Amino acid sequence: MKQIRLFLLPIMAIFAVLACAPAKPVLTPPELLSQPEWTMPQRAQRYANAGDIFKAKVEIIMDADGVPQTTEIIESSGNREIDRYVLRNTKKMRFKAGLADGKPVRSKAIVPIEFRVE
Repeated sequence: MKQIRLFLLPIMAIFAVLACAPAKPVLTPPELLSQPEWTMPQRAQRYANAGDIFKAKVEIIMDADGVPQTTEIIESSGNREIDRYVLRNTKKMRFKAGLADGKPVRSKAIVPIEFRVE
């Protein structure tokens, strides 16, 4: 009988710890509502050839209202003019903020941007 109690006691202790642990919030990612028109900067076009593809990734931190607060290039297009243009335009984007348990919260989004030279 003592062996059974020793076996059950640790299980009960683990259950009590799990039962007391806070539940993880239900998270909903931000949703893009609007964005500016994207055209490749003329200055960058001068140095591009037909068929060139420029890709950049931007990290956007937005407030609980979905307004970008900070933007940062996390993957450069390889063209400084395009990267600057991407940063300016992503600040004009608007989002439905991410939610935690149904309440708007400060959120982060990674946005890929691609320009193809025709």
